[in-house]
Amino acid sequence: MKENNRFTVFKKECDKWVKFYGLNNWCIKYEEMEDESNSGLCSFDLHNRMAIISLNTATDEKNVNPALIAFHEVTELLLARIRYLATERYIQPDEVDDAIHECIRTLENSVWKSVTPKPQ
Repeated sequence: MKENNRFTVFKKECDKWVKFYGLNNWCIKYEEMEDESNSGLCSFDLHNRMAIISLNTATDEKNVNPALIAFHEVTELLLARIRYLATERYIQPDEVDDAIHECIRTLENSVWKSVTPKPQ
């Protein structure tokens, strides 16, 4: 797959998972990068709800599926608040519980709805 096609697939797949998870309250920018240790990256500013999701375009990454990388990085964004709380020194247990339930509600509104048959 040509490099510009990989990035196009990556962005399209990211958009699909952002929509699937309902992460519409984020301003997301997509970038290409060259990195020796990551197939992709998700960096975020939780308070301003801004994220940069990057695809590694290094030559040795050409056989890595960009759709899988997109799924992985958008799921990292889904879990951003939990990651942020885990790094805070003075965090209250209620805040962690709230972040976990926020993630669960998001999954209920995306995964659960997509795999549960509708009542007849």
